[in-house]
Order: sequence, then structure tokens, then C-alpha cells
Amino acid sequence: MPFGHGQHFLTNAGRALQAAVGDWQFAGSLRARSGFPITPGNGFNFPTNFELTPPGTLLGAIHTHVTRTDKNGFPNLFGNDPDAVAALLDFTRPGGSGTRNGLNGPGYFSTDMTVTKGFHVPWSENQKLIFSAAAYNVFNNVNFSELFVQGLQPQPDSTFGRFNGTTNSLRGGNNRDMEFGLRFEF
Repeated sequence: MPFGHGQHFLTNAGRALQAAVGDWQFAGSLRARSGFPITPGNGFNFPTNFELTPPGTLLGAIHTHVTRTDKNGFPNLFGNDPDAVAALLDFTRPGGSGTRNGLNGPGYFSTDMTVTKGFHVPWSENQKLIFSAAAYNVFNNVNFSELFVQGLQPQPDSTFGRFNGTTNSLRGGNNRDMEFGLRFEF
């Protein structure tokens, strides 16, 4: 930050003012992406493909958008009317290819920030005590994961498109993580 000795503002600050406004640093990072492509399921396991569910067939364009609460009160990939989207999916017959990666999963947004403050120790100008505070996902954004979308099958039911986890579920369930540090430089 541009305050204190050797900076643009308050260059001639006294020792007490320098201790309060000098040697601050700020860093941040922003991660944002659109959703990854996902494939709707067929809803049926053919016995000849080792119990793998083949992709369903899209009958029309499906625009995904996450809603925090669908008609049943749950977050859903298909907005407030997942049954209308389910009507646009069809069963893929044996020998058919289906539609792979025809849907977009949920996007991702997260911001990380770090603030550090340096304090010169009174016994030496070459030594410094550094305090830091870091926050990951500082705005506590909920990011749903395409790995946790339930019921991507063509038959409509109450769980079609419902999320049952977030990307944070993959790292142990923490939403906003914070850490503090103290370092002595010599």
C-alpha cells in the first residue's frame, strides 16, 4: 500500500505513524469459470456394456441455470421447472449414440485475499515481524458441483437436476477458510 517511508503518501511519517500506516501489503485472486459440460444419463443399463449407463438423447436445446430453490425447496441445475427439461430428454435405443456433453454444469466463482503488515523491531532496522491474515472464498460463495447433480435421467421425478453437494464438499466441507501467520525476518 502506498503509505509510509519510501512510498507515495506520508513519506515523512514519524515512528508512531509509520508503525500504524506503513508496511501494509494486500494481495488477492479471483477464480471464475463457466460450467463444465455434462452428459445426461439414459436411465437404463444395457447388460452388454458392463452396467454403464449410456447417454440420453436431447430433443431440444436445454439452457441450464442454477436456482437456489426449486419447487421442492432444493438447489437445482434446471431452474424452477425441471420437469419441462426432463421432457426434452429421450431414451437412447441400443446402437444409438445419445448426446454427450450436451448440458452445461454450474459455473464457479471464488475470491481469495491476503493482508500483511510488517513491524520493524526496535533493536534492529534489518529485522522485521510480519503478521498476515488470509481468507479463501472470502465472500463465502456457494459453488455447486456437476459431480453432485442427482437424477440426470429422462424420466421426471422430484430429484431431477437437484444438487446434493458443493465443490467445497470435495475439500472437507469448509466454505470460507481463514489462516493467520506471524513471521520473524532477520
